[in-house]
Order: sequence, then C-alpha cells, then structure tokens
Amino acid sequence: MSSNDRIDIYLRDLRRELRFRPIARRRILSEVEEHLRAAVASALAEGADPAAAASEALARFGPPSVVARGFRESRSHVGRQVRVFVAAAIVATAVLVGVDRQRTPSPAQAQPTPPTLTVHHPTTARTP
Repeated sequence: MSSNDRIDIYLRDLRRELRFRPIARRRILSEVEEHLRAAVASALAEGADPAAAASEALARFGPPSVVARGFRESRSHVGRQVRVFVAAAIVATAVLVGVDRQRTPSPAQAQPTPPTLTVHHPTTARTP
C-alpha cells in the first residue's frame, strides 16, 4: 500500500470520527492532510522509505479517534473562552452605562432652560 493510500485511509477514518459541521470538518481534514503529507515529504527528502515515512507520520499524529477528540475538546475550550469574553464585555458595558447614568442628571435634576421668544416681523411690500 502506498503512502498516499495510507494517508487517504487515515483521513477517511478521521472524517468518520469528526462530529462537526461540514465546513469545519473540511477545514480540519485539509489541515491534517497538509501536515501528514508535509511530514511524509520531509521524511522522503531525508531518504526514508515511503512506507516507513507514512507509518512514522501517522504514528506521530495519533489514531483518528484521539485526534478527533482533541479537536472536539479544543473547540469546546475555545467556545468557553468566547462565552467568558462576551460575558465580560456585557458586564463592562453595564458598568460603563451605569457610570454614565450617574454623571448625566436625570430630567428632574437638570437645570431648566429658559424659554426663548422669537419675534418675526412681517415684511410688507409697498406698491408705487
């Protein structure tokens, strides 16, 4: 079996393990494939046998189930970070709005503005 075949089989197995939306799954698979093929190419450039290069790259990467679990865990960790950031932003906004409200007088506390009177003088047109 060629190194390309082994990587293709690995990617197929990983695709089955990934529980993500299609666009995220394609992105992950593309990234994994790029890393695996680069590792094989690097080993081949150093004179390794193609089968040994593929075996080494796949062994270093780990079983598809473990890799998929790692992606799930990192995604849930990022999700938690985003939720914490959003909560902090909401709290900061609430604090700033509260501070602004303390500085801005309420309508009852505001100084009344004296009314202004505007007088319009009609212009009369004189006829000769």
